[in-house]
Amino acid sequence: MFPHNNELAYAGMIGGEPSKFYESIRQVGIGALPFLPGQTTLVERLLDELILEGLDSAFERTVLQEGTAEYLTRDDKRNVLIGPFRTRGQLDICLDHNMYYTYLKEVQRYLNRLEYVALYQSKRLFKNEAEQGIFYYGRIKDYMILPRKEIREVPGGNEPSALAVRFEVESWERRLIPIKPGRYGPQGPQRTSWELFKEAVIYPELHLTNAEIRLWRELKRFGECVGIEFPGEQIDEKDSMMSMEFPGLTIRNAGDGLFYVVAGNQRKQFRFGDLNRRPGKVLREIILFWQANN
Repeated sequence: MFPHNNELAYAGMIGGEPSKFYESIRQVGIGALPFLPGQTTLVERLLDELILEGLDSAFERTVLQEGTAEYLTRDDKRNVLIGPFRTRGQLDICLDHNMYYTYLKEVQRYLNRLEYVALYQSKRLFKNEAEQGIFYYGRIKDYMILPRKEIREVPGGNEPSALAVRFEVESWERRLIPIKPGRYGPQGPQRTSWELFKEAVIYPELHLTNAEIRLWRELKRFGECVGIEFPGEQIDEKDSMMSMEFPGLTIRNAGDGLFYVVAGNQRKQFRFGDLNRRPGKVLREIILFWQANN
């Protein structure tokens, strides 16, 4: 900050182009702002923006540094296999033998990219609500492709001659807070990212797209996500989120890359594409709209 007697001119709001030191704040997160008695509007505006920003928006303001690519693409790496069961007894077999198995055709497209397995306990097999959801997960140590009937811990299967994958897990860990169904479950084996798996508390959160994840992360700083709606109770990779709900705020997927933000009796339209191009600006608009209508 430095003394300047006309902050509006400095920002290019009147009388010409903005200072390069002002523009560089937006571009690389480094610059300068005027600060004198009566000349504090730009500083106040920047402080308001910083207070509203989450970790992702703050990171985007910084100068590029080591680890930037990994940070920005962490949700692209769908390396956690969500493994459901056909029978209740499979859970104990998998836990006792540090393994999980499924038919090769279910995971062949992305088999080499998997690093973890998470076990999903469905409400169909586990009638006690306290036992439903994802409790156990483990890092994949190795895997073997073989006919289903040759998996010695559980010989047979519906298709004994079909190829299956037997995952060997280093050890099973139990989540401190399980991921609860939230009315949903997987349509067969599914995938999610390790970062999303660590953050999720209800199952449908594991199926959010990158743009939806950004919305979800930023908005839950201001209120708990109380529900996410998908078309059917069993979610597949191709399914799209219909809505996401927070106290006093609903995000509705309008299709064609559009979504509505609904708060009180007011509704505002945005584009998911703008979340990629101008995430900070869009998220600030949504948060201020939410606050103004509650």
